[in-house]
Amino acid sequence: MKLQIKYTFMDQETQKEVNRSKTFSNINLDATDENFIAFAKAYMSLSDIINFTVLKITTEEIQEA
Repeated sequence: MKLQIKYTFMDQETQKEVNRSKTFSNINLDATDENFIAFAKAYMSLSDIINFTVLKITTEEIQEA
């Protein structure tokens, strides 16, 4: 499982909003959505982020019938 944070910030040179994302792998499978949001809020508080979205990315194998 992976956790992705998509965020927007103001570029200081161009004064335009910039969209970026950060993906974290090897996330604890026992973590709850509340844990993910708390982590994202703490991580985003380190920068001047305008807004952000948290995405949980899972991989599931599809078996042939």
